[in-house]
Amino acid sequence: MRTKSIGILICYIFFVMSCDEPKEADTTLPEIVITAPQDGSIVSGIVTITYNLTDNGSVEKVELWVDGSYTGIMDSDAPYAMDWDTEMYESGSTHTIRIRSIDIRGNYSDSAPITLIVFQTFQKIFGGSEADYCRSIQLTPDGGYILLGSTDSFGNGSSDVWLIKTDSKGNEEWSQTFGGSNRDLGFSVQLTTDGGYIIIGSTKSFGDGHEDSWLIKTDSNGNEEWNRTFGGGYLDRGYSVQQTADGGYIIIGPTVLFEDTYVIKAWLIKTDSEGNEEWNRIFSGSYQDFSGRFVLQTADSGYIITGEEFSSIYNLFVIKTNAQGNEEWRKVDYPERSRSGGFQQTSDGGYIICGSYGLAEYDDIDAWLMKIDSQGNEAWIQNFGGPGYDYSESVHQTTDGGYIMTGSYGFEDYTSDVWLIKTDSEGNQEWTQTFGGRSTDDGRSVQQTRDGGYIIAASTHSYGNGSSNLLLIKTDSEGNTVSYGE
Repeated sequence: MRTKSIGILICYIFFVMSCDEPKEADTTLPEIVITAPQDGSIVSGIVTITYNLTDNGSVEKVELWVDGSYTGIMDSDAPYAMDWDTEMYESGSTHTIRIRSIDIRGNYSDSAPITLIVFQTFQKIFGGSEADYCRSIQLTPDGGYILLGSTDSFGNGSSDVWLIKTDSKGNEEWSQTFGGSNRDLGFSVQLTTDGGYIIIGSTKSFGDGHEDSWLIKTDSNGNEEWNRTFGGGYLDRGYSVQQTADGGYIIIGPTVLFEDTYVIKAWLIKTDSEGNEEWNRIFSGSYQDFSGRFVLQTADSGYIITGEEFSSIYNLFVIKTNAQGNEEWRKVDYPERSRSGGFQQTSDGGYIICGSYGLAEYDDIDAWLMKIDSQGNEAWIQNFGGPGYDYSESVHQTTDGGYIMTGSYGFEDYTSDVWLIKTDSEGNQEWTQTFGGRSTDDGRSVQQTRDGGYIIAASTHSYGNGSSNLLLIKTDSEGNTVSYGE
């Protein structure tokens, strides 16, 4: 009996010892692969990062690491996905993304890294219950934007000049209106060397004529420092203004004279730093209407002007003057039916011009882009368009030597979208984007932003509270942006 008990005890001890024998430790690392976004993608706003995860044990958690640091963002439930808020990151910045997986035994591994480029993009509306329009935009030194247009919703009269300052995310910092009891319009704004702004437009509230060219100088907060009107007894407008090397200003626009019938001529005005006229020059052409649209000062202290003459069709002209505004040469031998839109000097000393081209009928007008040399000779011309009335209003050379244009892409139902076109240095289209709703939306002015994206000032009939509102669109380097309302 004793022998039997000893045997049972030995068997029990052997069983217990076999149960306590350590098993081989789990050292297999989790495997993780990021499935979206793709490596090298441009992203903005809230970015959802998805990934595939495998492990021979149970996963305890996964973590999001950005630029080598844990973000505090984690997930512990399948299917795994994490949202990364990019709003805190500088627009145009590049970041390395990894996902770390940790199992219940403490094993962890990192995914292969991907690189994402963050852009801050937005669409913002400005306006009230009436008609408000945008004409011009510039980048400000603090990273924000200055917009110019006109408003029927705010101010004193039926329409006032409207100046709006925003931060880098398109949020309004301040706005100012200028005008009287009648119709006053803003067409162009530029930064001045003292940190303020110079505005050109037209006024029916002040001045001597039916409508006068109106020059307004403000400080950095949009407070008026002075204003000047220029005009006679009929219609006069200023479309373009630039501060000159001597601290004064150069203005171009149309003036209406009465010579048996009404005649429109291009009117060039030079002022001193206080807006007092120093001289003015009038230019006419072969036809009754000869209107100036844009002016730039040239390296020799002269000026170059673009505009269009009109009889039964429009034709583009370019005029070069000396420092006193006296004509040195003009070019009018460009393709017939071409209208002047945006205008900028290029890095090679020539100029880039955009506008519209085609017959007067709605269905036969396209946007066009033309490069000329410093003497006004055509280097190349490119057309862009679809089935409707298409035009370009603004063009700028980009840092890669190409060009960015904005304008309007028309549809057969007579509505339109804001149109953004990127080309190479020869004007060949690289990509195009449209923005808008069910009504008429038009791009008016575009600039390349410091992060390599683009900022567009537009007018919209599709969004906002009034019959028309100002629309500010910020895109990434490929013209992508958030949808309106996001």
